[in-house]
Amino acid sequence: MRLLRKRFSLRSLLILVAVAGILLGGERLWRRSKHYRKQAALCAYFELQCRHYAATDMEEDNWAGLTLDEKRENARLNLISARRFGILKNIYQRAARHPWESLPPDTPVSVNGWDLGSLSASEIEEMVRDWKEAPT
Repeated sequence: MRLLRKRFSLRSLLILVAVAGILLGGERLWRRSKHYRKQAALCAYFELQCRHYAATDMEEDNWAGLTLDEKRENARLNLISARRFGILKNIYQRAARHPWESLPPDTPVSVNGWDLGSLSASEIEEMVRDWKEAPT
């Protein structure tokens, strides 16, 4: 009994290598996009949180032991942090849409997510929507 041997041409092997490279590159871009989307969601969450803290810093019952100047300084620092997170959010959203481009040189690769690291980007985005819709 004679076994059938499939012969591979050089052209078919080159095509196979090209397809494998495209698949691996596409998967890497997918992972980068997913990572940047999560970073954008974290920045949106932190931006909203800092804006909330800045708004509540000036209330009478919050921070009872602080002077008015100290409360204003806390509110100012929270607004600065909110602005920084807003800028980072926009950078990461662009990076998620264009994962083949590199981040600007002064952008951190990751934002510290503390205990939010186990959540997905869509779960964090849902937290942001819930926070925005909640009555203050």
